[in-house]
Amino acid sequence: MGAVRFSGVNSNIAVIQLGRPIEGSFAVVQPPPPSGGAEWRIESSTEGWRVVREGVEIFWFSVNEETRPITFRQKLELGDKVYGFGEKYARLNRRYKRFNMWNVDQPYNQPSGDPTYASIPLYIVFSAKRCFGVYFDYAGYIGFDTDIERVGEVNVKVDSEGVRVYVLWGETIKDVVASIYSLFGRFTLPPKWALGYHQCRYSYMSQEEVLKVASTIRSRGIPCDAIWLDIDYMDGYADFTWCVDRFPSPKRMIEELHTMGFRLVTIVDVGLPRREGYHPYHLLAEADGFMEDENGEPFLGVVWPGVCVFPDFVRSEVRARWARLISDWLAQGVDGVWLDMNEPSIFLQVAKASRELKRLCEHSANTEQPALTLRSLPRLSTVGLDKTERMVPIDAIHTNDSGERVAHSVIHNAYSLLEAWATHDGFKLLNPEGRWFILTRAGFPGIQRYAALWTGDNQADWGQLEMSVPQLLTLSMCGLPFVGADVGGFGDDADPELMIRWTQLGAFYPFFRNHSSRYSNRREPWVFGEAYERCIRDAVKLRYRFLPQLYALFKRAAEGGEPVIRPLVYEFPEDEATWDIDSEFLVGSNLLVAPVTQPGLRARAVYLPSGSKWLDYWSHRVHSGGGWVLADAPLERIPIFIRENTGVVVSEAQHINTQNSKPVIEAYVEAEARVELYDDDGSTLAYKRGEYFQLDAHFVKHENTLSIITKKLNTGYKPSYTSVGIRLLGREAIENLNLGTIPVEAQTFEYTLNVDIDG
Repeated sequence: MGAVRFSGVNSNIAVIQLGRPIEGSFAVVQPPPPSGGAEWRIESSTEGWRVVREGVEIFWFSVNEETRPITFRQKLELGDKVYGFGEKYARLNRRYKRFNMWNVDQPYNQPSGDPTYASIPLYIVFSAKRCFGVYFDYAGYIGFDTDIERVGEVNVKVDSEGVRVYVLWGETIKDVVASIYSLFGRFTLPPKWALGYHQCRYSYMSQEEVLKVASTIRSRGIPCDAIWLDIDYMDGYADFTWCVDRFPSPKRMIEELHTMGFRLVTIVDVGLPRREGYHPYHLLAEADGFMEDENGEPFLGVVWPGVCVFPDFVRSEVRARWARLISDWLAQGVDGVWLDMNEPSIFLQVAKASRELKRLCEHSANTEQPALTLRSLPRLSTVGLDKTERMVPIDAIHTNDSGERVAHSVIHNAYSLLEAWATHDGFKLLNPEGRWFILTRAGFPGIQRYAALWTGDNQADWGQLEMSVPQLLTLSMCGLPFVGADVGGFGDDADPELMIRWTQLGAFYPFFRNHSSRYSNRREPWVFGEAYERCIRDAVKLRYRFLPQLYALFKRAAEGGEPVIRPLVYEFPEDEATWDIDSEFLVGSNLLVAPVTQPGLRARAVYLPSGSKWLDYWSHRVHSGGGWVLADAPLERIPIFIRENTGVVVSEAQHINTQNSKPVIEAYVEAEARVELYDDDGSTLAYKRGEYFQLDAHFVKHENTLSIITKKLNTGYKPSYTSVGIRLLGREAIENLNLGTIPVEAQTFEYTLNVDIDG
């Protein structure tokens, strides 16, 4: 048994070095400072190692670090739940599963479709007795096995000679998740418009089609903030170009979109065509800025433009040149960048294909040998792996800033993180004080510092609608708060009921985008007819109704490491019934959303956690917590509940710039509640310097009297509104209502009170 070494310890995080010491980290922004190991220690025995904190055993593990891969086995107890591993297609509790960490273009968004686009080598163990997280800080291949090979163990295989393992302790999941957010770095508050509804298709094929879709959205009264362009806007699928036949005046198109209140987001793929006269290729070639093969020549792979080269984002000079390309592209008025195919996804590895074709031709002339079969050929494409193949090696080499050559296999899962970093630098180059919006398909811990992430090519399927909830909840617990799934499903054909239910759920995704493939039916809100359009429009409006509340939650996520959406167990760990529930979720700490994920249902069972009463947002019926209720769910409505003694901030809008001049605080008060209203300019980093507005509304109820006291906590920003509405939720009439010490006449819960905030 080899030596297990500490590389740093603080009160909540222990760092264990296994095998050869590894320098640097792509994910960890600030390793915990050493504290002499006063609170942590690791005790060895003939069977393995005990991780002990303040005299209490956290867990037991054994390790074999003398062979490659390094194997790590951690004991599980019978009552332990295992959460984590990122966007995997699995329930919230991920015991009795196997997962591979190797970013891949995975079109099969289903249980057998593993690995996936993003790799998050992190899990959380939780029970009534203990709670801790374990993160393996390595960007190459890692395999996880919970209870399959060995019952009662997490089995980990790290394809490396060394790895740092971070142990994150907490009294509850909340504590562990806060440490995760701290470890990987906080994300920056996105621009307000990025939180709105987004309309996308693969592809809107012309400038005329884009403007027609935009004007139709506005004429039909559907709130929307962004139109997206997939690869067909490009000239021959080459990044940073326009197809002049179909997009002859992109600047005019962008100006018209901006006039209508839309932002434009364009896709950028990671592979650049090797073409003479193509500026992006030459700009990076001048710095020898591409991944190379073993002979020192640019590594070649076939993607959408044909034969492509791939930027070597490990080098700072390459990232700087990529940032210049991004900055120049944004300067024409493009508002956001969509990073796709960045696992990287490669249809054919040219050198490997050439070798195999040559071998096949030579073999076919030898009649004494058995014929080659397709199964005997190594994989030439990185697309569509499943559990039978852990990965397809990419035969490429990087060069770091010190001139050292590094195999791609060592940094593969962090490749998209480095690309997002360089893309972010392009935004900052153009506008240092501005916020940025980047969406990425591939990811690794730390990606949230630069980009939102979506779960890739899902399908128009009720099962995938249902599974998106645990996928996004898990990503949120793993340090990525700005996440979403394609509403309606990217592939296959959607029916109108599925579109309605998915839009209702998507209204509460942190990232909310309708996106579909050219090979499926169209998904714009009006395509299924007027009756269904009305339901979809109302679902989109629901997003904008709760947008002020969501925006405040994003601010808390950026500052305090709290997920925007949360599983019930995050807020109610003492209620054992919540530990496996992933068919409903919380937005913040107090808004419970219970989506309908099966066709034909007009009611559904909803579990309301113990310790609180819950108010049905639509009927205003009050239910006790700690049990199941049957909630009405007509086609036009998604069940929503508000926790007692809390409130939310709501509004109405067509898009972010037409935000209602008066937000409304909706409060369900049984005794005492506090609700905060937050606002800032929505586009710059001035909020970090204190330039924001924050109002506290304090509600105190005694018998049939309610007093409301408002206090401005921060006035560094002057909002556009001069008053705030207050709406009381619940069926009990309030006979006496005081604003501060001043009595105000109000007799029913439907009364709306305007509160002057002095401009």
